[in-house]
Amino acid sequence: QVYRTQASTRLAALEEAVEGRTASHQREILHLQRLLSERQEAEEKLLQSKREIEEELEAVWQAATRENQQMRETMLGSKLTEDPHCWELCGTASHGSPARASDESPSSPRHQHKHGLDFYC
Repeated sequence: QVYRTQASTRLAALEEAVEGRTASHQREILHLQRLLSERQEAEEKLLQSKREIEEELEAVWQAATRENQQMRETMLGSKLTEDPHCWELCGTASHGSPARASDESPSSPRHQHKHGLDFYC
């Protein structure tokens, strides 16, 4: 009889300890789930900001590219009309207009990616 009472008391204490640990683990799980949720929300906000900044950067880059192209065309036009030496270098067919084969377009390789002194011709 005494053995059963002691065993029952120990079993009750173990069950209580297990319940306490289970409750503690449940609280920890809820806490970690809240943290995870907060971090996922923060990550999503950061990704959205990144997308918006990338879109703005793309728009700025395109505007700068257009402006640079316009400035190049303006400078090229003024150099061609002012500098007879450039007419010879560029193969100008007539005064003031650069020579261009009839099938050659402004997007042909000859007119792309000019660097250095070629910029003016």
